[in-house]
Amino acid sequence: LEKTRENIAQTESLRREILPHIKFLKKQVEKAEKTIQMREELQTLAKEYLKREDEYIKTKTSEISGKKEPLQKTESKLKDELAEAKQILENAKHRDGQSDRLIALENELRSARQKKDELLRESGRLDGEIISLSRMIKKQEEIASSYLHKTVTLVSVEALYQTVSQKISGAKSAQDIVEVLKTLDEISRAISEFIDSNKDKMDTTLLGEAQKDLQVLGDDKKMTAEQVQKISETENKLSAEYSALQEKINKEKDSNRDAEKAVFRIMAEEQEVHSELRALSAEEENLRLIRDDFRRELTELGMMLG
Repeated sequence: LEKTRENIAQTESLRREILPHIKFLKKQVEKAEKTIQMREELQTLAKEYLKREDEYIKTKTSEISGKKEPLQKTESKLKDELAEAKQILENAKHRDGQSDRLIALENELRSARQKKDELLRESGRLDGEIISLSRMIKKQEEIASSYLHKTVTLVSVEALYQTVSQKISGAKSAQDIVEVLKTLDEISRAISEFIDSNKDKMDTTLLGEAQKDLQVLGDDKKMTAEQVQKISETENKLSAEYSALQEKINKEKDSNRDAEKAVFRIMAEEQEVHSELRALSAEEENLRLIRDDFRRELTELGMMLG
C-alpha cells in the first residue's frame, strides 16, 4: 500500500507535468481547425479573384488587338504612299538639292525613330524584369524573416531524432519515474534548443544572387536610358532641319514641289499613327506583366490550396 501511494503521488506529479502539453496540443488542434476554415474561405475568394483577373486579361487583349489592327493597316498604306512619293522625287527631271536632302532626312528620321522604338521596348522589358525581380526579392525577404516558413536541413533533423530516440530508449529501460521525468525534461530542452538554434537562420544565397541580378538590370536600364537620350537628341536635330526644309518648300508654289509636300503630309500622318501604335505597345507590355503576375499567383495559390 505504501508503494502504491508513492506511485499514485508520482502519477499525479506526472499528470501535472503533462497538463501543459495537453493544453498546448489543444491549442494546436484549434489552430488546425481554424486553418482549415481559412483555407476554404481563401479558396472561395481565390477562385472569384482569378476568374475576374482572367476575364480582364482576355477583354484587354481583345481591346488592344481591335485598336491595333486598323492602325497597322493605315501604317502599311502610308508606307506605300511614301514609297511612291519618294520614287517620284528620285525620278524627277528637275530634281534639286532640296529633294535629295528631303529623301535623306526622311530616311535618317525613320532610322532614328526605329532605333528609339527598339530602345524604348528594351527599356520597357527591363522595367518589367526589375519590377518582377523586386517583388520576388521582397517576398523572399518576408518569407525568410517569417518563422512560419523557416526551413531546416534534413541532416539536422536526423541528428535531433537520434538524440531524442536515445533518450526515449533510456527512459523505457528506467524503472524509476523520477528518471523518466528527468528524461522528458531533457527531450523538451533538446527540442527547444533545436528550435532556438534554427529560428534566426536565414539562407541568403538566393537573395544575394537576386540582388546581383537586380543590380545588373539597373545598370542595363541606365545604359539604355542614356542611349535613348542620345537618339532623342539626334531625332530632335533631324526634326528641326526637317521642319525648316518643310517650311521652305511649302512657300514655293512650283508644281514640282507636290511630291515633297506629299512626303511631309505622309510623314506627319505616319508619325501620328506610329505614336498611337507605340502607346498600344506600352499597354501590351503592361498587360504582359499583369499576365505573368497572374500566372505566378495561379501557381502559388495552387500550391497553397492543393
